[in-house]
Amino acid sequence: MSAYRQPEMYRPYPARSNPRAAEAGAHARDWARRTGMLAGLWDERDIDELGAATFAAHTHPEAAEAALFLLSEWHIWGFYLAGHFGEYRRTRDIGGAKLFARRLVAFTTTEALTPGNPAERGLVDLWPRTTRTMPAEQRERLRRNIQCYVDAHVEELFNLCQNRVPDPSSYLATRTRTLGVPWAHDLIRHLIDDELPRQVFSTWPMRALLAAFFEATAPQRDAWSYQEDGSRGMTTNNGVHVYARFLGCSSQRAGEILNNLGTERLRRFENLAITEVPALAVELGLGLTDGERLLRHIDHLRQFTAGTHQWIQRPALLNS
Repeated sequence: MSAYRQPEMYRPYPARSNPRAAEAGAHARDWARRTGMLAGLWDERDIDELGAATFAAHTHPEAAEAALFLLSEWHIWGFYLAGHFGEYRRTRDIGGAKLFARRLVAFTTTEALTPGNPAERGLVDLWPRTTRTMPAEQRERLRRNIQCYVDAHVEELFNLCQNRVPDPSSYLATRTRTLGVPWAHDLIRHLIDDELPRQVFSTWPMRALLAAFFEATAPQRDAWSYQEDGSRGMTTNNGVHVYARFLGCSSQRAGEILNNLGTERLRRFENLAITEVPALAVELGLGLTDGERLLRHIDHLRQFTAGTHQWIQRPALLNS
């Protein structure tokens, strides 16, 4: 582990920060305190080291204040949920994790339950405020992606408890979900962007572009964070370990391969954005307004990627 050198990360987009970053960070900490997240699992120092409170400001630099504050709550909830599953990893309690996951997702479909922990209280607060004005189709997609996010954490726990190293394909699918990029995209569409015609997202160019967007972060994050994961006993689900085991190569070589995979996904995203999306707008007969909205949406995905890179290489991780 000590000989591992972090590969140079491909960062094609400049990182920016929302001008309301300080206010959003303070708002997120206050919200975490009100939901009970700072009463046991976390304290404010943990939030600062994770970069959880300011993550939204870096990934959504153009969001208006109301959207930014709500996004900061969602992202800090996501960080807390990952930490909550960390407790199940520590105790190897698969049964408890499955029960927690099943009950948590139920809060997106019923109001009959009473929240019993900070993760549930957070979701009970966030869900109605976010989905109240969502079309039914978008609301269901967000619900499914949150369920996938929760289930993926259970799957990674199962791998850890069974000492099961996933194959590269399964790894990438699961890791993409545990980082929460799909549900973050749902929030970008609803809280930041003006809604685009439904047929845009059913076309091959947009499906391929979004697949590249979703899959770029996991390889880059794991190649950069391999040592940190090792220090916390979490290498089973880290892509460096997965590829080293699958290919029979050194951790260093696996990290380079994984990093190259993330680079390839980002270059594919950009190639599709430049070559296919303009033609798509013409093919679908999008007017000037919808065409501009589509280009802004893709810019917001670039901004999210840049902010995620900023978070991955945050000082607390560099010094860990």
